[in-house]
Amino acid sequence: MENMPKIFVLPFFLILSQVTIQAHRLGYSKCYLDGNFTRYSIYHNNLIQALSTLPTTNSGRGYFNQSTGFGNDTVHSTALCRGDIDTDLCMSCVQHAIIRVRVACPNQKGAVIYFDECWLSYYNSYLHTTLSLFLVEKETVPHPIIFKSSVHVLLKELSSVAANGDRLQKFSSGNTTWLYETPIYGLVQCRPDFSYEECNDCLENEITEFYVKHDKSAGEKTGGSIMQPTCMFKFSTSPFFNITTLVRYQPPPPPPKSVNRTISLILSPSAPTTTKAGKSSARKVIIEVVIGIVGFIMIIVASICIFLRMRKKEQTPQANTFIVLDVPKSLQYTFNSVKIATNDFSDDNILGKGGFGNVYKGTLENGQEIAVKRLKTTSNQGGDEFKNEAELLAKVNHCNLVQLCGYSIEGTERLLMYELMPHGSLDKYIFDPSKSSLLDWEKRRNIIIDVACGLHYLHEGSRQKIVHRDLKAANVLLDANWKAKIGDFGLAKMFEPNESHRTTNHIVGTR
Repeated sequence: MENMPKIFVLPFFLILSQVTIQAHRLGYSKCYLDGNFTRYSIYHNNLIQALSTLPTTNSGRGYFNQSTGFGNDTVHSTALCRGDIDTDLCMSCVQHAIIRVRVACPNQKGAVIYFDECWLSYYNSYLHTTLSLFLVEKETVPHPIIFKSSVHVLLKELSSVAANGDRLQKFSSGNTTWLYETPIYGLVQCRPDFSYEECNDCLENEITEFYVKHDKSAGEKTGGSIMQPTCMFKFSTSPFFNITTLVRYQPPPPPPKSVNRTISLILSPSAPTTTKAGKSSARKVIIEVVIGIVGFIMIIVASICIFLRMRKKEQTPQANTFIVLDVPKSLQYTFNSVKIATNDFSDDNILGKGGFGNVYKGTLENGQEIAVKRLKTTSNQGGDEFKNEAELLAKVNHCNLVQLCGYSIEGTERLLMYELMPHGSLDKYIFDPSKSSLLDWEKRRNIIIDVACGLHYLHEGSRQKIVHRDLKAANVLLDANWKAKIGDFGLAKMFEPNESHRTTNHIVGTR
């Protein structure tokens, strides 16, 4: 009887997909060759549960990630929607992909399926990035060399912009022009949990594969694309993405024609030259004097700059000088940008206070709401714990763990930026009689399950085993839908995959 709900999940999605089946063109599906599973086995049940709950794990920007099961029966599932489509179309595509991939690969332990609006994969041991979809348009362009060069420059620029995206989305679209001002449109995207290097390398390999490994004539077509479970790119001479989305790359305008005319005048042999020895000698003396004066001024300015820098270095505490974080550069923000986001750390934006410092509500330029932890200079949460939490949260990604949105280190300031959890911490409800009634038994049960799922991911699902070491109600945060997420990883420890225990010299955490 316990397996009955899992067995009847797929027909529900099948009914739902019939409404939107015409909106999603099936591009390509491929089954892994890693082995098969038997019907109603543990792996089968885990697969059904992973795919049925996958639509509930939306990161907010169309990235879905869910892992279910233990050991050899673990099922990892991911889905990613194209960055320019709306939420409803994204969810419809993911639900449709869940049905179609199970039809295409009924008993394989892994599969990948591609649509124009989204792509989905699940696997048991590792993700096959070689199962790619290669498409080209039929029409051939004139002057292919010029066209290839223009496309390549556009895709490289878009790749750099996408790789610099945050952990919610790594996507970029834009256009350029080539012969006779003809437009070329391009779009690139990576999994948002990729680092800058991983995203950039993935897209660079795809571009190389498109022009080298496949038919060389592919680069002479009016459009083409390659999709992998981890990244994709597409280009065409016709617009194909949502024009209302931000066009993040525009080629620089050509230089004005007057520049060429100026150059020709400078290089013209008719330009006047000095012919008399006296004038030439006087000019030489003037040049030497000017160079001497300019050089003397530069030495004075350089000396002043060095003096001011050394003085500033002596006056500024060096607490943050030696904090080097193994965190993607895309997560680093300037102190001034965070200051603006929190309205100069206004008291009206304070969400909470603690021995480490205050937590402020803020809004980034892109409209994303965040919670900013501003650590005190004298806080017990020192540089090691700040570094530990930033590096650890940058490496994990789970719907029951608070997402790190960014950090800032300038002077003595240390800032950590998280996704905003509107309902705050759990302790405000269970220890306050006036608020405890807001948590009915269904909410409490779901919170328990959410915390257990987060801990299971830390202990078994992540690449490295992680022990939180300070799990308490104050470190369990609730989002707008009362979904629980574990936060505050300053005391957490990472274990090696094969490490079963460790001896500690002192006790940490909350008494």
